[in-house]
Amino acid sequence: MSLINLYKPIRKISYLLTSALIVALLVYFLLVKNFSLVGLFLVIGTSLLFFFLWLKLHPGPSEVTDATQVIQAIGNGRPTFLNIYSNY
Repeated sequence: MSLINLYKPIRKISYLLTSALIVALLVYFLLVKNFSLVGLFLVIGTSLLFFFLWLKLHPGPSEVTDATQVIQAIGNGRPTFLNIYSNY
């Protein structure tokens, strides 16, 4: 088993893992070591910020469902970003 195969499952949830690690570090340094209300508000605010960023950045359903829509999108005079994704 290669490192790439080990990384694939983590890649899908990397944002959530990184956010959880940052919040856990904030909890430890701001709440566990010396509790304060400012630290509590910082942890809650950071958690909410990460959550709303995740909602905003999370990919939604594709607007293009077949090849003819792709061809029409490329030739319509506007910049087009093609992201080809496969589950396999």
